[in-house]
Amino acid sequence: DRYQRRVHGDVQGITISEKFVGDILRDEIGKVPPERIILGGFSQGGAVAINAALRYPKKLGGVFALSSWVPNRAELLSNVEAANKSVPLLMCHGDADTVVAEAWGKASFEALGAALDKSKLTWKSFPGMGHQSTGPEVNAVADWLLTVIP
Repeated sequence: DRYQRRVHGDVQGITISEKFVGDILRDEIGKVPPERIILGGFSQGGAVAINAALRYPKKLGGVFALSSWVPNRAELLSNVEAANKSVPLLMCHGDADTVVAEAWGKASFEALGAALDKSKLTWKSFPGMGHQSTGPEVNAVADWLLTVIP
């Protein structure tokens, strides 16, 4: 049904996109040190960014996901690369999101906390924000980036 598709997402599409992002990372690593590479995305793009970062074999600088969730949590968390178990991660969500419920994002964040270094994880909730990005959220991402990029 529609609810199950939304909660579980397009896992096959996320996997295909994750592999594509991995290919781009491999190309960029020769030009940019991996610890200066930040992945990020909005909605399903955030799910792709989290999957790609946590499965990448070299330590990355960080990953952020906006109005997002991780539909394949159990599978992902059993396959996190050691290099990225302490990757800085930021998740932001609006409490008025009717497309990806904030509860889905928060549940994903909490599940990630069970497998990753909790001291590197940040959750930000934005009152009244729907499935969109706003100035305060962009500012939160910019502030976070300043703390994680060496």
